[in-house]
Amino acid sequence: LLSNFGKDEEVIQILENKIYSESYKNDIELINLLAASFKRIAYKNIDDVFLEKVGNFYEKALNFYEKSFELKTNYYSLINILYILKILNYRKKFDDYSKKWSDIDEESSWWYIISKLEFLMLQNDVENLKKELNNIPEIKKISKFNLKSTIRQLESYQYIENNNLKNEAFTLLFKELKKLEKNPDLGTESHLEN
Repeated sequence: LLSNFGKDEEVIQILENKIYSESYKNDIELINLLAASFKRIAYKNIDDVFLEKVGNFYEKALNFYEKSFELKTNYYSLINILYILKILNYRKKFDDYSKKWSDIDEESSWWYIISKLEFLMLQNDVENLKKELNNIPEIKKISKFNLKSTIRQLESYQYIENNNLKNEAFTLLFKELKKLEKNPDLGTESHLEN
């Protein structure tokens, strides 16, 4: 909950103490929360003159996401690993992890579907992205919160890449999500609050 209020440093202090204890060391949810906090700090500090410091936050986030992925193959950890590898320009490792997408079990949740779209975007696979955009769930069932979170992630990625994305798939995905955001039916049947 603290991370929702931009208190990632406090989250890290709390979770780092727990994560190294025997009873929590394999708790995937805690590991992912810790990784996400490091990633958000890196995002927030991208303009920092101490780029080494930012890279260190990304490395820590990457290490925790990789640990989570080792414990359980899952799309959440993998898409975050791929984003960070792309940002850090670790091409070989990015290619190696990209091959693991086929190991992911398909789901019908928004987060799985958008992660798959983001995976295709990171690959700049326009053809398959266009096909998959047809599989977005009914607009009424997508919560505004989930869509805004996804758009915010893409905006952060675009900013980190210095608005220099020459990725046709990014442009396509971003444009389609912005269209969804303007749809008046968005979230009208979502089980989450609008």
